[in-house]
Amino acid sequence: MPENNPNKTETLSGYHDSFGEEIDRVVVVRASEYPSGYRSDNHWHSRAQLVYACAEVVKVTAKQGAWVVPQHRGVWIPARIEHQIESAGAFSMSSLYVQEDSRIELPAECGVVAISPLLRELILAAAEAALLYEVTGRDGRLMDLILSEIRSLPLMHLHLPEPTDSRLKIITAALREDPADPRTLED
Repeated sequence: MPENNPNKTETLSGYHDSFGEEIDRVVVVRASEYPSGYRSDNHWHSRAQLVYACAEVVKVTAKQGAWVVPQHRGVWIPARIEHQIESAGAFSMSSLYVQEDSRIELPAECGVVAISPLLRELILAAAEAALLYEVTGRDGRLMDLILSEIRSLPLMHLHLPEPTDSRLKIITAALREDPADPRTLED
């Protein structure tokens, strides 16, 4: 568990994906292709992450709930939030990893966000930039514009909160395991 987060009271149990940590840039981008039925292990990042579903539908699950991310949408995940990513079909995804900085004013909560046509094109262009892009050059300005767009992302209501009642947790866990469960509410 990172020592510099005094508000975090639970130990992170998933593995730490350290992609981009060693890169001295505010924004780092990773574009990836995943096979049908992909499901990541529980993991977390020391940077905030914007997951952009380029193709197909992706589901992001965290302790706070689950978010369905349709194509051309994204999900914002603050730093140090354990999560898992999965999809029934093959999918492509771009992830923006953003360093925490009090001057940037990043969103504090997980959520599905609408990706504007401008932000979509910025993400695609950023995915082609070198990891150690020139901060004062075109790619650095591109990343600055991405940060500006992130600050104004509209949240979409595609969140399924995780219940806190232990009886409901049993039911939701069973439905996640078998969404076609034929039992009735009375059962």
